Amino acid sequence: MPTVTIRNRSFGLIVLIALWLVLNPLQVVAQEEDNSTMQISEWLMLGPAALPLPAYHQDSFKMKDLLAFEPLPLDGWWPQSGQAVAWDRQQNIPWTAAAAGEPGVTVSIPKAQALPYLAYLAAYIDADRWCPAELTLTSRHLFKVYLDGSEIASKQTSEAKADEEAKALNHSLKLETGKHLLLVKLLRDPENPHPMSLNASLKVDDKFPAEALQASTSPRHFMNITHLLEGTKVAGVSIAAEGDLAAVTYRRTLPPEGKSESWME
Repeated sequence: MPTVTIRNRSFGLIVLIALWLVLNPLQVVAQEEDNSTMQISEWLMLGPAALPLPAYHQDSFKMKDLLAFEPLPLDGWWPQSGQAVAWDRQQNIPWTAAAAGEPGVTVSIPKAQALPYLAYLAAYIDADRWCPAELTLTSRHLFKVYLDGSEIASKQTSEAKADEEAKALNHSLKLETGKHLLLVKLLRDPENPHPMSLNASLKVDDKFPAEALQASTSPRHFMNITHLLEGTKVAGVSIAAEGDLAAVTYRRTLPPEGKSESWME
């Protein structure tokens, strides 16, 4: 009988070890899947600023029409904290750091304001290799999304009712090696009483490590092909005979045609 007892105990121990070996990899896989989703918790914010409604807004004007309107030229944007942008002729608005909480990043607006408000949110995505990812953004208000200056998606609905859930927008990205600018144009619907907030996350493709992508608010980046081919270059320098004045000629290539422009300073 003791021999049988020892054998039973050994068999039970083997079964427990086998179960642990089977279940433990599943736990590791589940943990890796959770880690592959990265919340964007740090942003640069420009605004908010009120947008007066057009004179004809009572006819057929909708908030999505205001979302389509671009009050600022977005070409060449590469924001950093403290950098000021000329919003209009009366005001310059600086980029400021904004941290995202549980509902995401929230834009504070003055109370009792029945006007639409607009804010821009910017974050940088660093890719250490070519990497596909799924971008998810959630808000009760309207927004438009840009990647490296090009519009990639937009949400044109506003969930104002208390029993309505905020709608999520999903968009697939294929990020090349380097730093990318993610820009969100967030528009507050004045008839929507919910906070002007936005939640954003990136899910790295399962075939790639979660560390392949990193989000930050730092504009610092390595030199890339754009700097080499399209950057502003010094074309020549002239110095006055007296040596007290100098003129510098610059040249810049204009994509996509490859034409160039020159000027002197």
